[in-house]
Amino acid sequence: MTDENGIYNYKIVDGRIAERTEADKYPELSRINSQREMGKLKVKLAQTDYIAAKIAEGSATFEEYSEEIRKRREWRARINELEESIERK
Repeated sequence: MTDENGIYNYKIVDGRIAERTEADKYPELSRINSQREMGKLKVKLAQTDYIAAKIAEGSATFEEYSEEIRKRREWRARINELEESIERK
């Protein structure tokens, strides 16, 4: 009934069962892929949350973690893009 992504393979058209095309499935697949990517990015953010605490406590400096902080900004920006794209779908 569903494909490997959990998307239904069939639809009802004029009271009859019809197979869904890849084009039919695309909006759902796009949303699923966006949600998966967001999940991975949120895990990365959670794994690097300790950086803010270390800087706030004074046991580390911004400069020490500048690369990680840059990546976190990119991840947050990408999450925002994905959230906006999901809302438009």
